[in-house]
Formats: sequence, C-alpha cells, structure tokens
Amino acid sequence: MSNLKKHIYKKFYHEVPVSNEVLEKLENLKEAGKVQHAKWEKMKTGEAKIKIQKNQKAVLLMDSNKAVDAFPFNYKGQVRYIPEPDPILIYFHTAYVNLVQIESKRDKVFANTSVEGMTEQVINDLYEYYGLACSLIILLFTSLEAFINRSVPDAFEYKKVFEKRTEIYNKQQIQWLSFDEKVKTVLPKIKEMDFGKSHPILQTIISNLKDFRNSIVHTREEKEGHTPFDYLFKRAFTFDYRKALNAVKDFCNFYHGADYIQECPCSQDW
Repeated sequence: MSNLKKHIYKKFYHEVPVSNEVLEKLENLKEAGKVQHAKWEKMKTGEAKIKIQKNQKAVLLMDSNKAVDAFPFNYKGQVRYIPEPDPILIYFHTAYVNLVQIESKRDKVFANTSVEGMTEQVINDLYEYYGLACSLIILLFTSLEAFINRSVPDAFEYKKVFEKRTEIYNKQQIQWLSFDEKVKTVLPKIKEMDFGKSHPILQTIISNLKDFRNSIVHTREEKEGHTPFDYLFKRAFTFDYRKALNAVKDFCNFYHGADYIQECPCSQDW
C-alpha cells in the first residue's frame, strides 16, 4: 500500500490498446470507404463522421492508439461523439484536487480567527474551507460506492437465505442494498477475498468516511454541542482527508488491481 503524492492518471471508462496490425486494417477500411460499417473514426477534430443507432455505440481511436467507447451528443445542431471518461476516477480525482486546497486553507482559517482581530474575511474562509471539505467527502464516498456497484457482474445473483424464505437479488437490485452489506458481504463473495479482514485499519477509515458523509448529506441540528452544527465543523477541521483518500485508493486497487488508481507519470506535481 502506498500513499498518493500527486494527482492520478486519468483514464477513459473502457479503453483498449490497438495493435499496429489492427491500425493498418482500419486504415485500409477507411480507404475502401468501409469505416461506417466498421464503426471506427479517428478523433482529429472532435466531430465524428459516423452515425450510430440507439442500441449501438461508437468507438473512437485516440492519438495514443487506444480505442475508447463514445456516446453521441447534439451540440449546437451537430452530432459530436464524446469519449466516455471513467466516472469513478473523476470523482476520486476531484476529491484529490480539493485535498490539495484543504491542507492550505485550514491554517488560513485559524490565522484569521482571533478574538482581537476578527474580520469579514473569516466568513469567506469558512465558507471556502467547509465547501471544499463537503465536496471532498461526498465525491470520495461516491467514487467508492460507484466502484462497488460496477464490481457486480451482470449475471451475478446474491442470495439471502432465511428460515422460511430465500431472497435472490440481481445486479440492479444489489446496487440498492446498503453500503455496509455490499462491502462486508456481497463484494467479498464476488471477489472471494475480503478487504476488511485483510486491512481492518483501512476499513475503519472507510467506515469513518461513510459516517462523515452521512452527517453532511443528512445535516441535522444537535442540542448537545455549543452550537447546533459545531459537530460538523469540528469534524471538518480534524478529519484526516489524506488517510481517507488513500484508504479508498487501496480498497479499489485491492479488488480491481494495483494499477487502477495510480499516480500520473507526468512531470506536473499538484
């Protein structure tokens, strides 16, 4: 298990390297006027020249020689084919971007909250900090839940056996089960390995992430604190966002493979 030190490598949802042999065949199809039949088009201008039906999909060939799935979108009267990015990685990436800002904004908040020198800047700092915190927590948890739902095979059936009945859930129904049931029971059954048992400390961090996310999404006034919502803001100041981010990364890589969420090889460090 390693800690992220920079932004992640961005990927499309479904991308496949294309061999030189296949590239040559595609060029021959293009020259022969059969690109429409082959459902291929190089994405040079951002506008594909093929038409697809509702039950079909386009495949674009990127300049990196990777084939990626795409969907049609009507933009100002023109049909554009948009290569589909991986939403799980988008959520995770955006959470990381917020982390970079949070770590610098927290000190700024406390630098401007003094009894003698309280200024209007305090409200701006608090709004910005808490907004970043909420965005990070919600997106990071969304990334995790989306990963779990995707991990369920299309034909998989989950059975719950009771004394007088047996309930059978298909993929669509499994996705609506509770987060805890999917993490603790369904996913280990599918993958035949258990992240929680292998990494109990990291699993606890993920449970804390879920609790914080629920506190934000279902914000309620509390009577036990000094103020109705101090429990939220205190947690936003003390929560270890970096540990949560790395725990989610390790969870996904544990079940998917070590190269799913990885650092970008580029030279930019942010």
